[in-house]
Amino acid sequence: MSGCVILLPIAITFYVTWWFVQFVDGFFSPLYGQLGIDIVGLGFVTSILFHVWSWCFCVFMGWS
Repeated sequence: MSGCVILLPIAITFYVTWWFVQFVDGFFSPLYGQLGIDIVGLGFVTSILFHVWSWCFCVFMGWS
């Protein structure tokens, strides 16, 4: 039972991260296609930039 307690949050974190990267990649891929940009992993990079931008916004607003 203790293995499930440890693995469940890790599995949920990986699933949510995978879902978010897929969502961002699907959202921005038409834009990248129109610009003629075809780089593997661009959805992951966009997701990281979104997280950094959100963190900077929260720090600027004094929320963290």
